[in-house]
Amino acid sequence: MQEPKIMEMNRAIPDGIMAYAGHPYVKTIAKNGDIYYTDEFYTAMYEKITKESMTYVEAYNALGFDTSILTEDRAYSAGKRAVQRARNRRAFERNPAEFDSDTPFEEMMSRYLNGSMTREELYANMAARLIVLEEIHKELKKTISSLPGEKKK
Repeated sequence: MQEPKIMEMNRAIPDGIMAYAGHPYVKTIAKNGDIYYTDEFYTAMYEKITKESMTYVEAYNALGFDTSILTEDRAYSAGKRAVQRARNRRAFERNPAEFDSDTPFEEMMSRYLNGSMTREELYANMAARLIVLEEIHKELKKTISSLPGEKKK
């Protein structure tokens, strides 16, 4: 059996797209010119659309992207994805079970402040820590109430 060939897109990257490589809302730019945005971008885009009643293009431009370079089609696509992600709650909720509750608080804050951890990841890590602490608290209450001389509550 022959392995499938991987086709590389020959679409040229429009001028000016690579200038967005360092943009805080850009995760990566693919070789074909596709831009992959951060979770924070979708959260901010959704807030601009809903809370500030902006159009997709206005919100996209307000977040530091120029539709004269990147096209309005890109803004519409990003806006649609932001609304869809909000509908699915993917951009706003993370499962705390996916994160390590043993990471020291100082390290988490450092990673968040230097940009290597998103706000959603920070919240999920904090939620994971809270879940662990609540379980420990329940066990401590059981242990203390079972000690001789302690009153049952």
